[in-house]
Amino acid sequence: MRYDIAVIGAGPAGMTAALEALRLAPELNVLVIEKNAEAGKKLRATGSGRCNITNTGAEGYDEARVFLERLGIALRIYDNGLVYPYSESAADVAELFADRMEECGVELLYNACVNKVERNASGFAISYETKVDGITSTFIVEAGRLVLACGGKSGPGFGTTGDGYRWARELGHKVISPIPVLTSVECEKQGCENLGGNRARGEVSLWKDGEKIFAEAGEIQFTRYGLSGICVFNMTRFMRSGSRDLSMFEIKLDLYEGYIRAFLGLRREEEQKRVATYKQGETAESLLRSVLKEAIARYVLERADVDRELLIAELSDEELDRVAACVHGPSFRPSAVKGWKDAQCTSGGVALEEFDEATCESKLVPGMYVVGELADYDGPCGGYNLTYAWISGMKAGRAIAE
Repeated sequence: MRYDIAVIGAGPAGMTAALEALRLAPELNVLVIEKNAEAGKKLRATGSGRCNITNTGAEGYDEARVFLERLGIALRIYDNGLVYPYSESAADVAELFADRMEECGVELLYNACVNKVERNASGFAISYETKVDGITSTFIVEAGRLVLACGGKSGPGFGTTGDGYRWARELGHKVISPIPVLTSVECEKQGCENLGGNRARGEVSLWKDGEKIFAEAGEIQFTRYGLSGICVFNMTRFMRSGSRDLSMFEIKLDLYEGYIRAFLGLRREEEQKRVATYKQGETAESLLRSVLKEAIARYVLERADVDRELLIAELSDEELDRVAACVHGPSFRPSAVKGWKDAQCTSGGVALEEFDEATCESKLVPGMYVVGELADYDGPCGGYNLTYAWISGMKAGRAIAE
């Protein structure tokens, strides 16, 4: 059978492309091919199931907001810029998109695994397989326009296994090597195993060859294998090394917060005055524990080689400096980032310079569009990547309709 448009992938970008094309040109015949049994499988898990749907600071936010509200999604906007559906249910959003596609006349083909995409004289030929009662059958459909919206490689349990990279390469496109990002960092045998389960507010910074290349404040989570938390997730976007060896990077933590920041950040004479205000019997550990949990306090004091039973007021200048250094700048060498199973996003993908920025159409293969995570785009946590999915899907859908 022949279609005007074939979309591979019923994720956020693919569904958006189909809906926007039909909004502007309802006469189009649109097929969406999805390997899962339902639309938006990965979308249903975003934001821990709450769906951080966009961000007021993201490029294209206003356009994305209008699109989402036009579909009937009421938005809940927080002061920090995070935007959620009012229901705060990712499943609700996925179901609404599926319902809207059916209402618009999109033909939805589920449990269909595409295995080959070819360019022909009239457009594209897409070969896919389905399995019924243990029997696998192969079918071929043709389309005048093709939208590749099959995602990257993060979260393979949702079906995003990097299939689109192969099809893009076979059609002549360059693919930037994909790596997992927005994930935790492993720091083997550096004390993190004793800190697992603890959290502290502070700043994480990434250094390469003595130069700071990233810094962000937030809640730092210690795990038995390393470091986690949103600020750590965002840091992984800057850890591309060209190999699995991450030894050129150094991660520094600034755990100053609350009283610790004020106390250890003061000049020496002011610091001593502040210490004098503490009641007798206040130990270094209890002072640190007022801000950091016990395990973190122990870790800092052990690294500083300071007797935990000494009163802060009795510490020498040298010992105070060591405590300050360990709170202000504990450092780690990353041994790895958590892999595709844990990553929220893919860095790398089909090279953006080979596509028209305004339409997402290929400059090499007319009639083919790449949208969403399959493209070489990755944003920080907080709704930026979903915003790119909405915007790129809209660009492709509008271009096809025109």
